[in-house]
Amino acid sequence: MFRRAMSGMGRISTSTALVAVCAAAGCGGGGNSSTGSGASLSHPLYPRCTFPTFRNPVTTPVIGPGGGRAWQVAYLPPPQAPVQAAQTNNVLIIEQSPKLPQIGVKRGHTIVVAGRRVSFRSPEPRAREFVAQWNTKTARYVVIANGSSPTTIERFIACLP
Repeated sequence: MFRRAMSGMGRISTSTALVAVCAAAGCGGGGNSSTGSGASLSHPLYPRCTFPTFRNPVTTPVIGPGGGRAWQVAYLPPPQAPVQAAQTNNVLIIEQSPKLPQIGVKRGHTIVVAGRRVSFRSPEPRAREFVAQWNTKTARYVVIANGSSPTTIERFIACLP
């Protein structure tokens, strides 16, 4: 399922893809993983800000925990854009039903971004991406982004409804 969803998405690292599969499956730090059967998110939610360094998002419906509909929203660089090692050029958002419990990020810590309590993990040797997870009234989010600075992922967190 994930391979088909990622086809044609360009330059997303293997570790980002593996972390995304884990996030979509609901693994992570503490929290209750039991969910209501079929908890769904009827449509994708997009950030209220613009991100001109990325092309339009690639949105794919996926099966969320408990069998409900969830969304994978990928922000990638435009074709032929130069890739700089430290620059954030891949952002993957998993959007799930807000009825699902907050799961947190393994080896993450809590930060506050735009008034939201976010479970956040900075890059580490085994997984070189930023990972964030939080719940709002509209969705449960998992965001994965590459790069050397948390600025872009923090802006996505602040801009999502």
